[in-house]
Amino acid sequence: MRYAFLLLCFCSCTYALSKPVDLPKVGLRLRPPSGWVWEKFPSKDVFKPKDWAKEPRPTITVQAIPTEMELDSFMATDFRENIVKYEGFVPKSKEQFMPGDNYDWGFNSWTYIRPDGLKMFVYRRYYELPEYVTTITIEATEKDWARNQSLFEEFLNNIVVLLTKKK
Repeated sequence: MRYAFLLLCFCSCTYALSKPVDLPKVGLRLRPPSGWVWEKFPSKDVFKPKDWAKEPRPTITVQAIPTEMELDSFMATDFRENIVKYEGFVPKSKEQFMPGDNYDWGFNSWTYIRPDGLKMFVYRRYYELPEYVTTITIEATEKDWARNQSLFEEFLNNIVVLLTKKK
C-alpha cells in the first residue's frame, strides 16, 4: 500500500508545472513542467527535463522571428498552409492576455523519422505579436508525446501573452 501511495505521489508530481517564467524578449509568460531545466541561447530558449530515462529527451523551444521574410523561410518547412487556426481565451487583465484576441495565431503538428529510425512528433504554436511572431515548439518521440500529452497540453493552456505598455 505504501508503495502504491509513493508511486501515486511521484506520478502526480511529474505532471505539475513550475512557477511562471517571464520571457519579455519573446512576449510570453510560461510555466514549464516541474523538473525541467532552462537553457538560454542568443536566438531561443529551450526547456528540457533534467532527469529523463532515455535519449532523446523531449524539448520545448521558444523563439521569436522578427521579420516577415525570416518568418516565411522559417515556416516553409512547417507547411504554412496546414496551420490550424482556432479560438483562444479571454484576457486575464489589461496587459496580459491568454492565447486569443488575435495573438494566438494557430498551430500545426507533424511527425518525422530520424536517421536512426526513431519516430518523432512535433507540435508548434504561433503567437502573432506587434513586432514578431513567437513560436513554441514541443518535440518528443511519439511514445513520450503519448505518455505526457496531458502535461504538454496543460503547459500550452497556461501560456500568457505579455503586452508591452505603450509609451
